Amino acid sequence: MSELPKEGLFLRLHTKYGDRLLWFILLTLVGIASLVVRVLIEYEFHTTALLYVAVPYGIAFALAMIQTPEDKTWWMVYLDHALKALIVFLASSIVLFEGFICVAFFMPIYYLGFTIAFIGAWLKRKARSDRTRAIAWMIPVLVLATSLEGTSESLSFARDERVTVSRTVALTPEAVLANLAQPIELGAPDALVLSMFPMPYRVDSGSLNPGDIHTVHTRYHRWFVTNTHEGEMRLLIRDVGSDYVVTEFLEDTSYFSNYLEMQGTRIDLTPLDDGRTTITLQIEYTRLLDPAWYFGPIQRHAVSRMGALLIDDIMVRANAR
Repeated sequence: MSELPKEGLFLRLHTKYGDRLLWFILLTLVGIASLVVRVLIEYEFHTTALLYVAVPYGIAFALAMIQTPEDKTWWMVYLDHALKALIVFLASSIVLFEGFICVAFFMPIYYLGFTIAFIGAWLKRKARSDRTRAIAWMIPVLVLATSLEGTSESLSFARDERVTVSRTVALTPEAVLANLAQPIELGAPDALVLSMFPMPYRVDSGSLNPGDIHTVHTRYHRWFVTNTHEGEMRLLIRDVGSDYVVTEFLEDTSYFSNYLEMQGTRIDLTPLDDGRTTITLQIEYTRLLDPAWYFGPIQRHAVSRMGALLIDDIMVRANAR
């Protein structure tokens, strides 16, 4: 019996069938990835690391099984597989009707999983020692372990978060409270991370009495101009004093609610001897997405930037249009 050609089965088939075989594999991966995500959504695992770690790693592992000519350098192979991974990622997002926000925030962790899988496959293929082979085999084990985060309470990290934003302004506490009682109109956010999210287009307010409810209306075009999601956030004014305001979120159907659950806020106003006031805004929310090491810092940064926007545009009225 003659030996199989050194280049492997895929290259022999590719020589015979050309690029049609490659596109068939990529389309198959798109279908499998979309089906897996749908199953995770159906069984409410779509907020866990199974989606954000295991799925990209699985796609990358499948792509790594596509052998390439031995004369290509590792970085040429990486770029080639990275392009294929991008095709699978974008095509799956279209099939699943995902919006550009999901695509933007999923892509970094997606390529991190892809890179880890690529390194593992490369080490396994090029291994010349038992130690290198052991490292290559340990990578999928570690990925599997981290992919279980969020699947149960015992495998989850703390979700309740509190972000504090402080600003010293040339206003008295009375002036800040007066600004809070006026109708609200938010300006355009300066922070890049906020500009990607749906900002409120109308806020029903105009008073600052305990028991009042402010309604924030949001609109998000998942595909920039279409596939629109309408939602609102209902904010209860829980308590008001001469130097503080406490609020509680009663309902949130905005697109934000897919990522985090807003709980409430507290505003403390500390007067200074020079007539200025230190505004301290605390925002409490519950993180809904795993893994915590990825989404935790991103959400804390986004919420802190939102807090700064609220101080500038509502409490100080520095940037209000």
